[in-house]
Amino acid sequence: LRDRFTMQEEIMPYSEGELAQVIADAASTQIDQEAARTMARASMGTPRKALSLLAATEDQRLASGRTNIDHDLVRQTLKRRRIDSRGLGSRQVQAMNILHEKGRPIGQASLSYSMGLDPEVFRATIEPDLLRLGLMAITPFGLVAN
Repeated sequence: LRDRFTMQEEIMPYSEGELAQVIADAASTQIDQEAARTMARASMGTPRKALSLLAATEDQRLASGRTNIDHDLVRQTLKRRRIDSRGLGSRQVQAMNILHEKGRPIGQASLSYSMGLDPEVFRATIEPDLLRLGLMAITPFGLVAN
């Protein structure tokens, strides 16, 4: 199917440095370099996630009466949104915990259902980031934690 199109583009995730620059440019107030890099790292290469995290951090800044965004404020925002420093949300952490607990390959559908998710939702929302970060692998026997 792809061969029908004359122009084929490959979309790559943004680097941490590129995302930090996007965040710094979009910020409505002063943001320190460490804070921008922490947000970039937690955004997993996706500008949309980076800008969403920036908006949440700016809301937190306004609510707390601060004048700038620093690393501590970003950590508070990540904690509030239940996102770890790698950018993993609670569902992704849940998937990794299940894989570690099992200690053996588990089928994608089994993992999805044990999380209370439809396998298609798992495939579209959780699996891609875990694979890209190298935290999970697909084997002939199922999914395993790396």
